[in-house]
Amino acid sequence: MIALELEREAISKISPVKLEKYLEDKGWTKTKVIGDIAAVWSYQKTDKTVGVLVPLDRDFADFDNRMMEVFIILEKVENRPRSAILATLQNTSIIAKAQHREILEFRFSYVYENNQEAPAKKIGSVLKSLQDFLGAIGKSKIQSKRLSVRQEMKSELELSIVETFTGSFGLRLGLSQGQPRQLNLLEDPIAEQAAQDLLELISASTHEDSDILQEKISALYGKSSIKFKSFLTHLSTLQANLSLDWGSVDPGKGGFAEISYTNILRALEIINKKEVENPRRIYLIGKLMLAGVGNNKKYRKFIFEEQESHHDYQGTISKELLKNIGNDLNVGKKLYRATLEETTSVNTATGEEETNYLLVELENLSMDN
Repeated sequence: MIALELEREAISKISPVKLEKYLEDKGWTKTKVIGDIAAVWSYQKTDKTVGVLVPLDRDFADFDNRMMEVFIILEKVENRPRSAILATLQNTSIIAKAQHREILEFRFSYVYENNQEAPAKKIGSVLKSLQDFLGAIGKSKIQSKRLSVRQEMKSELELSIVETFTGSFGLRLGLSQGQPRQLNLLEDPIAEQAAQDLLELISASTHEDSDILQEKISALYGKSSIKFKSFLTHLSTLQANLSLDWGSVDPGKGGFAEISYTNILRALEIINKKEVENPRRIYLIGKLMLAGVGNNKKYRKFIFEEQESHHDYQGTISKELLKNIGNDLNVGKKLYRATLEETTSVNTATGEEETNYLLVELENLSMDN
């Protein structure tokens, strides 16, 4: 009796949106919607049609009983225990709390084919770009240069595959287990912040007003915006709609977001347009190691070595700058203050991220200028 009551309580906590997504993946069809209260779903078996009433409003007086009825019918249709179905649908926040980690549950619904598998190479690229994005978010929020602090942050944001799902295709990912370290007592743990940023960006990517996404992208620091663009690019290769269910250790956090394949492509267009109109600017002090080289006079190449890190930046010199400076470039000797414009692209064939630099301003800092 106690076990049944616990099961009923767990079922009542299942998100109706998530339940409907599960039914859709399993081949059920929504046949009728009763306002915001409930929806009728049907499933065609060999000999008959089965129907269920999914309650949509938790304030509905009979919500718990109706949810239990859905699971009783699913148990018969799928010929497996309710507990197994519940485990697939269980609220990610409950799982997060039980495992002491943030949970990210992804489900992919393919647009052009009914496929329950995913290409390993493409999924691998999506997961790597997601990991890179979370890492970039972490770096942008940590000001400390101490190696131990950065290594701890990297560990907290490391993703693990916890479970896979049938349906179209699904993955349950978990961030690092254990007691999360807070950067500041007044701030949320870094894993929560990264998951929150991801959910908000995906939600903004579906908004009709493109300014919402542009504002979110502009608010990101460092490489985070570039890594999010890379994530969307790899995601687009799957040609699938995506749903994200975030379960948090914090009862007040977590959430659900969906983005269609069409909106993934639209979001990439918005980000690319923003880069062209307002590219990220980098300001450096160092020396020109190569300048004005190239057969095409319109696209002269350069190599600039940053003074402090000795890191080389390579790219092309802008037409306007070439007109202003002419041949007055000193390679390897004079110190310059350079302004570069950075844009990124992802080679969909190789999956490699390509960063392009355009030299737009150059100021001679040497005393003998």
